[in-house]
Amino acid sequence: MAAEMLIPLVDAKTYYGTAGSVPSTELTGVSDVNLRQSIGMAKRKTRARRFEGNKPTIYTLGLEFKMPWDEGDAGFLALQAAFVAPTKIAIKVLSKAGGKGVTGDWYLEKLDRAENSGDEEETADISLVPAADTTYPVAFV
Repeated sequence: MAAEMLIPLVDAKTYYGTAGSVPSTELTGVSDVNLRQSIGMAKRKTRARRFEGNKPTIYTLGLEFKMPWDEGDAGFLALQAAFVAPTKIAIKVLSKAGGKGVTGDWYLEKLDRAENSGDEEETADISLVPAADTTYPVAFV
């Protein structure tokens, strides 16, 4: 059983870079940033206790955000290329400039295009999951 926590990052700063490197180029136009965090729990049972206990085991992370579907934007093109290939991309998300967050190599799990009506621009809904096979593992910063 995992307890999940969704953390909306209102003033988030999002950066990207080549897999295996520290992301340093800011993604522009990013909105609705959410960090999904959960931790798995292992059941602990002993004869000496009358109640079943739990012990935290491993974190599960996911990252979601929206950005303009702009094929002239280098950051969007890097994300799109990582999705199509599929290859890893280095992503760092901080709660604010200089704040806390996560960084590492990720795979794009979803790249949806939202065709908006009227004068609104088309948006990309992006979901990322940590890459397991990497030299730059996802970590809290």
